[in-house]
Amino acid sequence: MIYPVRWQEPRVDLRELAKLRFIDGWSRKKLASHYGRTEEAIQNYFQKIKKKGILPD
Repeated sequence: MIYPVRWQEPRVDLRELAKLRFIDGWSRKKLASHYGRTEEAIQNYFQKIKKKGILPD
């Protein structure tokens, strides 16, 4: 049986992400660069934030 290799990346703090985006006004591009993720991944995080009702600190 072959198992795929999975890299363990540090988790993104969704509250911090929400603060940087919605309070500090960071762009998706700047957030992607800051967290080392793609803009699409950042957009997916926004969807999680909305779905879970996470509020920025």
